[in-house]
Amino acid sequence: GGNDSQNITINTISSNPSSLPIEESFESSQMLGANWSIKNPDNSFTWEQNSNAIDGSYSTYMNNYDYNSPGQEDDLISPFFDLSLFSWPRLTFKHAYSLYSNTYPDTLTVLITNDCGITNTIIYQKYGSALSTTQGFTQQAFVPNQSQWAGDTIMLNAFISFDKAQLIFRNTNKYGNNLYLDHIMIDGANNISYLNTTSPIEMLQTKEHLKFYFKNSGT
Repeated sequence: GGNDSQNITINTISSNPSSLPIEESFESSQMLGANWSIKNPDNSFTWEQNSNAIDGSYSTYMNNYDYNSPGQEDDLISPFFDLSLFSWPRLTFKHAYSLYSNTYPDTLTVLITNDCGITNTIIYQKYGSALSTTQGFTQQAFVPNQSQWAGDTIMLNAFISFDKAQLIFRNTNKYGNNLYLDHIMIDGANNISYLNTTSPIEMLQTKEHLKFYFKNSGT
C-alpha cells in the first residue's frame, strides 16, 4: 500500500518490436520486465508491485482507495510488438477489483496503438460494477483472495496490420478501491483452433518467462 511510485524504475524502451508471445507477471524485483513502462502524469500514486497475486508471487495494482484524484489517468504501457505475423493474435490478462460504492467507480481501459500513442483504439473498458470481481461493495482497502480474480480475453485480429503495436492499460481514478492486474499475455496463432486452451501444452521460452499455448489436438 501507500505511494511507492518513487521506487519504480522506468526502463529504457527499445523501439524494436518484441517477438510474441509476451508475458508480464510482475515478478521482477523492479516489477516490470524489459521495455514495459509507466506513465504517471501527476507523480503521485501509480501502478506498483503488490504481493497479492493469482499467479506467482506478485501482481501490479493501483491504490485507488487512498488516491483522491478523480479523473487522473495512470498508464501501464507494453513493449512494441508485431501483430502482422499472426492471423489470430490475442490478449489475455487477469484482474481483481471491488467497488467501494456506486459513487466512486474506478475504470480500467485497455487501448492499442501503432504510433506511440498518438492515436489509440479502445479494445476494453469496464468500470464500477462491471469491473468488479466481487459481490456488493468493499468499504475498506480491497485485497483479493484467489477466488476474486477474473480472466479477460480480447482478440486482436482487427489489428493484424499493426507492426509496431503497443497496449496501454489505463486506470482512471475515481477514489474508489484497489485494482489489480496479473499475468498479462500477448500471443497468437495462424489457426484459431490453436487458441483453444482448455487442455493446453505450455512451452516456457527464455528467462523472461514468455509462454505460448498450443491446443493439444493429439495429432
